[in-house]
Amino acid sequence: MKRLGIIVGPEVGNEPEAIRQTAEYFGYQVVMKYLGRPNDFLQLLGGQDPLFNALDCWIFSVHGDDRKFILPELDPSIYQEHEPRHPIGIETLAGQIILNAQLILNTGCTLGNEPLAQLFISGGAQAYIGATDYVEGNAGLLFCIRFLYEWMKDIELASAFALATAVDQETGLFRLYHTS
Repeated sequence: MKRLGIIVGPEVGNEPEAIRQTAEYFGYQVVMKYLGRPNDFLQLLGGQDPLFNALDCWIFSVHGDDRKFILPELDPSIYQEHEPRHPIGIETLAGQIILNAQLILNTGCTLGNEPLAQLFISGGAQAYIGATDYVEGNAGLLFCIRFLYEWMKDIELASAFALATAVDQETGLFRLYHTS
């Protein structure tokens, strides 16, 4: 049985629940983590969550803009020292990612660029999937569901990815990056 972790960012609607319900129906074991503050995300990426470290795949159900992750915004008095107060990208994440051969599937817009993917791969990801542009929200969900459906059949990662991107032009915005 494949094990998934869904990391839920702010204001993503029902996408994470739709992914969870469908993935569980397909036979995946699913764990969810809601990001309450930016440091939750950084601690997860830094390998500080033993449960998530043992999962096969992490799905980021988040928003992205201009190649950066949109994280929860807090009242200025609540931020911890050195906690990011703005969207974060490569400059913040460099040297911070410690993964355990997980597949990363990112539904956030513009988060499928090669430099970001390579940062995750150099941090230990088996592979990274993300959209290179502003993907329509329903298409992002459809891509994720189709990919999970195919991947559960134990076909090769690249084959599951190809079937999921073939749905339409919007699902075709996703890219797959492998370890070298």
